[in-house]
Amino acid sequence: MTATLPTPTSPLETSQAILQASVETAFGQSIEGIKAIITHREADTQTAALNQILIETIVDHIKTLLDLPQKETMDLIGTSASQKSRNKIVNLEIADRSFIVLEVFARISAKMGEERARTWIKSPKKALNNRTPLELLNTRVGLQELDEYLNALEDGAYS
Repeated sequence: MTATLPTPTSPLETSQAILQASVETAFGQSIEGIKAIITHREADTQTAALNQILIETIVDHIKTLLDLPQKETMDLIGTSASQKSRNKIVNLEIADRSFIVLEVFARISAKMGEERARTWIKSPKKALNNRTPLELLNTRVGLQELDEYLNALEDGAYS
């Protein structure tokens, strides 16, 4: 299920292309498909769709993409080794958190390239009170702070 994307011409298009490729690898879905699953109002339909997605596939993709240890990757998306072994299927929270991680990484990669983004996302930033962007992904408040920082970065306020 690989979509043919036009050659990106702007940072936003680059970010979307990176995100699309990541979402397809991790979820086996398009961006629109996974967003529809995450926001679907009918629980039975949502559960059926999520039952097609394996936690291990998502963990492996994010672990490789961000060059993180297995445990740190699982913590980042809200799962654990015991949960992964008991229930191999993704739940809504894991799907949502994983999508956010992929979306943030795509934005950073569009600005500086994937290799540099891997290091950048794990490095403390003065403007983030010496926290790493990864640390901020664990809460809504942190995510909002990171989003504001990324907006400023995209506008050229930070290097």
